[in-house]
Order: sequence, then C-alpha cells, then structure tokens
Amino acid sequence: MDDKAQARASFRAALPFYINGTLAADERAAVEAFLANDAEARDELAFAQALAAAARRHVEERDPMAGFAQFQQRLAAARADEQKPQRRGWREWARSWGFSPALGFVIALLGLQTVMNLGLLPRVADEPATRSLVTAQRAANLKIVVRASTNMAQLAELLQGQRCQIVWGPGSGGEFWLVVDDRKRIEAVRNALLGSNLVDDVLVLEAP
Repeated sequence: MDDKAQARASFRAALPFYINGTLAADERAAVEAFLANDAEARDELAFAQALAAAARRHVEERDPMAGFAQFQQRLAAARADEQKPQRRGWREWARSWGFSPALGFVIALLGLQTVMNLGLLPRVADEPATRSLVTAQRAANLKIVVRASTNMAQLAELLQGQRCQIVWGPGSGGEFWLVVDDRKRIEAVRNALLGSNLVDDVLVLEAP
C-alpha cells in the first residue's frame, strides 16, 4: 500500500471519531490536514455527517420508552379488569393486543435496532432517548435477562405477580430494567424471578 492509500485508510478509520469529537488533538489535526488537501475526503466527510444526523433524528423520533409506556398502560388496564366478574384471561388479553404466542419474543427484536443505534451513534448532550435511557436505568432495582422463548403476555403476568414494572427494555440480549414496588422486597423478587422458567438471570442494581 502506497503512502497516499495508507493516508486515506487512516483517514477513514478516524472519520467516525472525528465526527463525534472524540479524537485526540494531534489526530484531529492530521484528519483536518488530509481534508484540506483532498476533495474526495471532504465529500466523504459531508456524507458521513449527513448520515449520522439523519440516524440521530431517527432515534429521537423513536424514543424506545414510548412503546413501553403503551405496554404499561395496557397492563394497568388489565389489572383494572381483574375486578370484573368476567374478565379475560392473560392469553386472550395478549392476543387482543397482538402479543400472540406465535409472535414469541419478536417485541425484543423490534427494540434491537433502536438500542444498537443508541450505543453506536455520536452522543448529543440533550438527546432525549439517551437521557431517558440513563434515567430509567438509574431508577431500576433489578435487571433481568429473559429467555428467547418468552412471550410478552407471559412476562407481563410474571411481573404483575411480583408487583414489578418495566422502566426500560428490551435490550439486544433480552434485558429488561425493573422497579419493584417495595425496596424491602428486592431480594425476594429476585429469587422468585430466578425460579421462573421465563428468566435466565437477575441482577440486583440497588441493595435492599
């Protein structure tokens, strides 16, 4: 590889970090010197910046908490329905909202792209989705990892029984962050969730 090709390869490797502002001063100066003398590199920079801005807007418009706010509203409605003499079963309720057993864990897969975007895109100080993620995770008492065979109706029934609420999730590996209604119950809830065949692991984020 000649010197020019090597310089271009180094520029391309540094470009994502140049855009998100994490390059060291000397590396940033080297990128800017290369840009000053290479029109093709300037075109590449403009394209990469436009792509990052569009992806960032996509994440802001699709705040992952919005879908789960709707899920919690439906869960609250199902709890209220328990007081009625002829309430529907959890499976019937889940099917009425599209969470059929055939869908399985597809809702977690729907969250994967958003979660990956949050991890890979350049961070903006006031980005709503990023701020929501940090706030929700700090508020959580427990983090669980559910099995790939778990469907949302089963998970909702389990969490309702343990008086837990989802504050964030799913993560790309099936993680959900939970708040327990009473901090004194954190260890008991952890043990109960570990005993479920829906859950692979439970991590305590806040000591009781």
